[in-house]
Amino acid sequence: MDEDTKGLVAHGALLIRHFKAKLIGPVDNERIEKRLTTNSRMTLGYLLMLQAVCMIALLGLLMNSSAVIVGAMLISPLMDPIHGAAFAIATMNRTENIRNARGMRH
Repeated sequence: MDEDTKGLVAHGALLIRHFKAKLIGPVDNERIEKRLTTNSRMTLGYLLMLQAVCMIALLGLLMNSSAVIVGAMLISPLMDPIHGAAFAIATMNRTENIRNARGMRH
């Protein structure tokens, strides 16, 4: 690498460190884990929301409306188990990963 490239790489690394320290701040893993654990469990509310989303998506299929189908995907509660699984993988929490996989399967 020439000197200009090394300088740009060093400047980019400095910007990334500054961004993480000043703009993002510290990450509260316990709070994130609690929220994801609570939201990704199979509960009656989760199942009712999933049923309502399925009915909206079915209505979109019957009306041949992609906007309604996309709307059903946006309000779908399936993102919470996916976020929970991603967090469990990142933190290497095997128990939560299995629980979130069950939530995505149903």
